[in-house]
Amino acid sequence: MPGSIPSVVQTTLERTAALTTESRRALRIAELTRQALALGPGTSLLAFEGTLWENRKVDEQLPARALSPLSVRHVVVPGEHEPVALNLFNVTDHELLVRIQIEGATNGILVTPHRSVGVPTSLGEVSWDPLPELDESATLTIPSLTSRELWLDIDLAQAKAGNQWVRVRLQALNGAGVLDAPANPHTVPPPETTVQIELRILPFAMAPPGDFRLCTWGAPEEKQVDDLLAHGNNVFCVSLPQPKYDAQGRLTGCDYTALDPVLARFHGQDVVLLFTGMPGLRGKLGSMGYQSDLNVFLDELVAHLAALGFDTNHFALYPLDEPGGNGWNAVKELVEFGQQVHAVKPGVMLYVDGGGELSMFQAMAPCIDIWCPPMPMLTEKTPLMDLVRHTGKMLWSYDCGYGYSRPVGANLKNINVVGQYRTAALLAFRHGATGIGFWCYNQGGDPWGRIDLEYMLVYPGNRKPVTSRRWEAVREGVEDCRILASLAKSVEGNRGAKITADTRARIKHLIEISLPGLLDQGYTEAGRGLGREVIDASNNDATIGAFRQEMMECVERLGHR
Repeated sequence: MPGSIPSVVQTTLERTAALTTESRRALRIAELTRQALALGPGTSLLAFEGTLWENRKVDEQLPARALSPLSVRHVVVPGEHEPVALNLFNVTDHELLVRIQIEGATNGILVTPHRSVGVPTSLGEVSWDPLPELDESATLTIPSLTSRELWLDIDLAQAKAGNQWVRVRLQALNGAGVLDAPANPHTVPPPETTVQIELRILPFAMAPPGDFRLCTWGAPEEKQVDDLLAHGNNVFCVSLPQPKYDAQGRLTGCDYTALDPVLARFHGQDVVLLFTGMPGLRGKLGSMGYQSDLNVFLDELVAHLAALGFDTNHFALYPLDEPGGNGWNAVKELVEFGQQVHAVKPGVMLYVDGGGELSMFQAMAPCIDIWCPPMPMLTEKTPLMDLVRHTGKMLWSYDCGYGYSRPVGANLKNINVVGQYRTAALLAFRHGATGIGFWCYNQGGDPWGRIDLEYMLVYPGNRKPVTSRRWEAVREGVEDCRILASLAKSVEGNRGAKITADTRARIKHLIEISLPGLLDQGYTEAGRGLGREVIDASNNDATIGAFRQEMMECVERLGHR
């Protein structure tokens, strides 16, 4: 269009591209309708496996071809959760009411059906991120010529090794031939689509949950602690007990009435407590009186926690948040407090998060037991990170960013889920960390609506939190790390001598070649600010699926030794 105004040209090109996309979709739907008719005159619904880790345009996904029944196969290990995303496409000319029935969930297998819901994002888009459980009716409504997602959470915590099957029956209650049957009272069976899920459960023990730590700064409230624990969140921030002083100003003990009910919720769980803030002791930090009171305070705290099952490896003091980012005064305060803690109670650990200058980390190093730098720092080969790796007892990392979002910003609902969440734990494993954190579980505005900061991993529900695709991705990554950790141990020392050379080589290839191959390119692309299309090409269902397949092949070969 010579001589046209550039903006007009751009608008015309965008409209032409949109019309082309719509036309291609219409042609695909026409072909699917033809295939559906070949399956039988009552066919109303086509089931297919959708993308697990994509929140955009879930309702527009189409099956590659019409199949009924649909058969899918997943290779898993006992103890993990396996998500299955079934998309249901309505081939009729009216809205369908579909009832879901699940059969065959036996031998320790528990299947919980969810549905994805489209919510607004900060950018005015739609995200199919929240995954509320189906209600008691176990029904979904699906508009004409549109898809809806049925998300199955298959809990294998109590599953036994072997081949198991789960059958999903999808009844189109008002499907073809039901409402247009003769008007006299009679029974019309609804058209039914079935999905057969084969689970090959391999004999394998993942590393214990405590071998990898997860913190989301979620308050351990009664209505949400079960969800946190179920998703691998095993680090919790709690408040210190309140010191009690007598009339003469002598420390007589502590008040645990607020703390103990919280700790009771973790009974029998392998969790780490992070006690936030400084103890409310009288006297000036660094004085003899303060040190004396701190000694009494910590003696009682250690004894009290031990009686409840928490030894000094399962709690730490978290006196200041990100002190390096708040300047030298905060760093000096932390160091002085840490020195006094270790002087009176050397076994009590101190935790620190955030970044800062090398000199700040050098000052903190003698008194820090748990380092938790931001994710971008974890990957660095710098004198600062070299110091971190060679001091302290534990190395964790946390993410309060949005490296995989485009445009860059806290618009996380439609972020690249594989890069930001699904592979986060794997990135930590790759760089020697044994824990990760995410800001945050549920602090902020109402994520059901359009809000500017979309950090929250769950959505508020009436009785309990509503999970999200991003929260499920975090859990899947943590579980993969536990599988990798167990595989890594299998090739160490005497254990490695008990397996074949080929199996040992395959496990080493997985960890030393395939894991960096999965992570490094996409991480570099995101860090350089490359576009969403580039990031998506490196971080998607296919890339994580290929890694997962190789990992499960290593698990299977290990079973054969």
